[in-house]
Amino acid sequence: MSLKSQHLRLVDDVSEFHHTVWRSGQSLVVKKDSVLPDCCVKCGAPAEGQTVDKWLFWHTPILLPVALLSWPFYLLLAMGMRKTMTVSMPLCSKHLAIRTWMTAFGISLLPMAVVTVLMALTQSIPLLMLVAMLMVISSAVVIGWVRNPVWVVRFEEDVAWVQNVHPSILERESIPVWEEQDWSW
Repeated sequence: MSLKSQHLRLVDDVSEFHHTVWRSGQSLVVKKDSVLPDCCVKCGAPAEGQTVDKWLFWHTPILLPVALLSWPFYLLLAMGMRKTMTVSMPLCSKHLAIRTWMTAFGISLLPMAVVTVLMALTQSIPLLMLVAMLMVISSAVVIGWVRNPVWVVRFEEDVAWVQNVHPSILERESIPVWEEQDWSW
């Protein structure tokens, strides 16, 4: 059985469909097996079955000041303390294309930065070293921020609060309102 067919299920009532998706204020609350409505999470347009497996991750914001002191130490702590899950996010053709192009652009900046460093070293042009550093930072921003349609603002147990979801999804009556769950069981 393919991964996509695992999400296919029949229901009698539309209110039963989104059994693992809730709305909470401006956030969508999801679990890893969530099946979202077939509309783009970015603009609300029909997704026509196109989904992206979005790797959601979160770590406590207390770690952010560590990034100012030592970026490598922050990365080590963030990697060790993060919580993750993967959710299939529907995207329309337009936003899927933007995501694909931004990924290609972000990845292409890395070899260009290496070439720029080599040119800086062989030509003795220190300004090119600065340009290479800016390329690496730009690559991280494009890959990590620009190409991602949504992000996690809270993570508890196996549930994530996802922001930047189009309001039309949050206004759907078929998605119930999140009520604080008792996870003590």
